[in-house]
This record gives sequence, structure tokens and C-alpha cells, in this order.
Amino acid sequence: MYVDPTGKLAFLTMLFISMGVGFIVSGGFEIGKQVQTHGWNLSKWNWAEIGTAALIGAANGLAYGLGGIAGGILKGSFQALSIAGKTLTTWQSVGVLFGVSAVTNFATGFASYAANAKESNTGNFNIFKGFSEGTGQMLKGLLSFLTAGMYVGAGLWNVGADAKNTLSSIIERTVSRFIVNYIPNYIFDELF
Repeated sequence: MYVDPTGKLAFLTMLFISMGVGFIVSGGFEIGKQVQTHGWNLSKWNWAEIGTAALIGAANGLAYGLGGIAGGILKGSFQALSIAGKTLTTWQSVGVLFGVSAVTNFATGFASYAANAKESNTGNFNIFKGFSEGTGQMLKGLLSFLTAGMYVGAGLWNVGADAKNTLSSIIERTVSRFIVNYIPNYIFDELF
């Protein structure tokens, strides 16, 4: 059994695994949609849709991992963040993580719309539609952030300093919690 006295392994593991799972699951769902629409003819697949879906999944996964870290900070299993040698308060740390999650997901949603508008060959880029897509993705990312924070804060997900976990148990919980959160998020994707 590995004891992570600083919580840094869990911190980085949460971020990388949640981003990776989001990338793979979201990209995989989109590939499934492409197979359903075009069969296995790869030349007919919309690779821009697959790529942007995977990137949106990674951004959503980042939000999930940051939410788990924020929950750990609130619970006391992670230390508050330090920026440029200055240690932030608990709430400042949570606010920074929340803000990074919001901005990253907004930018990803906006960029995804822009990439798909360019790929559609219509040349019709609507800035308001871009902001709408960005806002929708930001809200989905913040849902992931809050869900992960609640899992950690409620003790359903044991992470942080002195968490007694094997590396495989950290990975298993990160993946399972992300999937449990991601599937409803994917279902509601058409709302935005």
C-alpha cells in the first residue's frame, strides 16, 4: 500500500486520469455516433467532430479533477494552493480552481464551435453561437467540478495527504467517479 504524505501524487493522478478518461469517453461516444451514421468508412467520418468531442471531454475531465482537488482543500486533505510563493486561503484556492475550470471549459466550448463551423465549409461563424456553446460547456464543466468536490467533501472519494490508497485504487475511483458524472452530462449535452 502506498501512502502519499504530500497528496501530490493524488493531485496529479486525479487531473491526468480524469482528463484522459474524459478524452477517451467523449471521443469514443463520438466515434460511436460516426459509426452509426457512416458505418466503418473512415473517409466519411467527421474527424473535426471526433477531435472536438475528445477535447471537450478532456476539459470536462479537468473540471472534474479540479473539483476533486477543491473538495480535498475544503476537507483539509490537500493544502491550499501557493501562487508565486504566496499561499492562498482555502476559499481563494477553491475560487482559483473554480475559475480555471470555468475559463477552460468556456474556451473549449467556444473553440469547438469555431472548429466545427470551419469544418462545415459553410463559412458561417456566429459569435453569439460561439458564446452560447462556450457558456453551455462552461456550465457542464462546473457541474463536473461541483460533483467531484461533493464526492471528496462527503468522504465518498478518499484523496489527498495521508490517503491510504494503492495507485490502482486511486485510478479506479477517479475513473469510476468520472464515468458516473460524465454519462448524465453527456445525456444533457443536447440542451446547450
